[in-house]
Amino acid sequence: MAAVELAKSAEDLRREIEELHRQQREITERLRDPRGLRKGGPPGGNVRNLGSNALHALGHNGPQRGFIRQGEVFNAEDQPPRKRRLLSAVVKVEDEQDTVAEKEKEKEGFDEEEPEKEDADEETDVADRRPTLQRNYNTDDSHPLASEQGTLLAEPLPRILPKTNDPNLAKRNRRMFGALIGTLEKFRQEDQKLSGSEAFMRRSDSLKRAEQKAQEESERLRQQEREQLAEKRKNDLTLRANLAAQADEKQLELLFLQWTEHHTHLCSFLRTTAEPAIYFMPAKPSEETDKLLQESQQGLEGWKVKCQEELNEYRKQKWCDLFTGTWVESPNSEPLYRNESCPIVTKSQNCPGNGRPDSDYLNWRWQPQDCDLPVLDAPAFLKLMRGKTLAFIGDSVGRNQFESLLCMLWQVYPPENQDDKVVHRWVFKKHSFTVMRIWSSWLVNTTEAAIDFAPENLTKLHLEYLDQNIINSLLDIDVMVISSGHWWPRKTAYVLNGTIVGGQGWWDDAHEKEYDALSGYAIAMKTALKAIVSYPNYKGITILRTYSPDHYEKGAWNTGGSCTGKTRPLTTEQLPVNNYTNTMYQHQMVAYEEAERMLGRNPSKLRLMNITRVFEYRADGHPGPYRNNDPNKIVNRGPNGQPPPQDCLHWCMPGPIDTWNYFLFEMLRREFLK
Repeated sequence: MAAVELAKSAEDLRREIEELHRQQREITERLRDPRGLRKGGPPGGNVRNLGSNALHALGHNGPQRGFIRQGEVFNAEDQPPRKRRLLSAVVKVEDEQDTVAEKEKEKEGFDEEEPEKEDADEETDVADRRPTLQRNYNTDDSHPLASEQGTLLAEPLPRILPKTNDPNLAKRNRRMFGALIGTLEKFRQEDQKLSGSEAFMRRSDSLKRAEQKAQEESERLRQQEREQLAEKRKNDLTLRANLAAQADEKQLELLFLQWTEHHTHLCSFLRTTAEPAIYFMPAKPSEETDKLLQESQQGLEGWKVKCQEELNEYRKQKWCDLFTGTWVESPNSEPLYRNESCPIVTKSQNCPGNGRPDSDYLNWRWQPQDCDLPVLDAPAFLKLMRGKTLAFIGDSVGRNQFESLLCMLWQVYPPENQDDKVVHRWVFKKHSFTVMRIWSSWLVNTTEAAIDFAPENLTKLHLEYLDQNIINSLLDIDVMVISSGHWWPRKTAYVLNGTIVGGQGWWDDAHEKEYDALSGYAIAMKTALKAIVSYPNYKGITILRTYSPDHYEKGAWNTGGSCTGKTRPLTTEQLPVNNYTNTMYQHQMVAYEEAERMLGRNPSKLRLMNITRVFEYRADGHPGPYRNNDPNKIVNRGPNGQPPPQDCLHWCMPGPIDTWNYFLFEMLRREFLK
């Protein structure tokens, strides 16, 4: 009875898994066709583009061509009378006088004489050589254009167009045509006179304003539609991810049931203590064997409880969204390193060493909603990455994370520096583990030579090519953390297919500009991610770390922006609206989704470290005015409220940026400790 109930439960789980997979497929189709423009399939009576099995199911037996269009069958009596089809014909007039004479005979009412036998034979021979309508159609009687008796259709006669020689009609036509031309000329002259009048100009201006208003309204509606589609896509992606997690969870439950059933059967036998274990049943049961069987049953119950606990813990950690949660105060927490204990901290990020007086920004930790985020365990991390290479690719914010990780690992095992001219490389020889940093501010190839109207020594970004420095090291990388975005406001020109198509901080107004920094960044992100995940023989894990938000208030980094005085994380009500950050983040997400759809053709993996929303709260984690250890530096606002120069982009070390590497540690644990 227990086996029957177990089988029923397993069958229920299989049905639930299939239903979850079906819902995922529906969402995937909706993502591919967000506006519902594609046809769902052939209509009921159409069998075009169907395979042989489907054709056979619809009653089409025998050999079929690759594409079949089913014709509709009509009864002959349901059809309207067939129209006579005019064919081109050649009429040869041998004697004009004979033709005139024949017409005179017809007027006089004379009957036409029968042709002689030779002439009749000649006419019959000519008729046989003429093409007939019967040759253009199937002789099958069921065809709607075939005659019921199978007879030939009558040969059509050439159509003779009537000619009118009435002089009055010709004069009337010329008179009407002349009047039409005169009217059009009159209208043209009136338009010329009115085109310079004030009323005409007012009407033209009103029409232009109306047209401009209509264009603006149309653009507003299109933008609204794009935003709605983006929001809908985001919700669908979230729902699909949740369905996938539920399906995997059901798979685990099904596996647990199968193992439970398997162990239940084994408990009916005795097991040897020597390995490999052998299960057997004694020929003559005894009290001792009965006692052993009872112990085996008790062991099964203990095994089930233990496995259920492990399953619950695994489910909790595996399917927990690390990036949905809140910052909680943790006054007793200590950083994993100090600025004095790490020799590679960049001076501008060494906030305690540069005199920052407060340290409350260190007493906060990220708490995911459904699980815990453990701090990085340096020995466990080195063991996990034994024999592997980890690379950080991007700009100075990527370097910020690179140094944070090295500082954590340095406390356990100092690495050896093996830098070259292009790649910064630190090696943990005991674990055969290498940490690399490749500088790539834009992720695409760059040149300085003059192109078209872009002058020499201006940085040119070739938006369709991945940075060659990344390509040179790609096959040596096992795990890559890639990021970009903060160098795009700099002065650059954008190149596509050898042509200057846009730029930032520079442009020649004589040419039309197609791309600015935001749209150029969108193309570069797609280029980089697609090129990496589809690169031949690349089998590594690519982690896209999303855009790191800055917290400049009342200006940018070079226009008086400030984050002075921030000592605690922002609340939800205090979060500023940063359109630039939101747009860069959206471009990253679109590029990630497009690259993700290419993974089926390559063994590489693509993962997302979604830190943008998490770190919008941490305005307190930047160096601010404490960018150097100059004792005379200005750290307070001036008399007129002018803020001092400060850094509200990079992150203090130690500080909130260490959480990025906590995310990295947990993500790698989920990848390598399955």
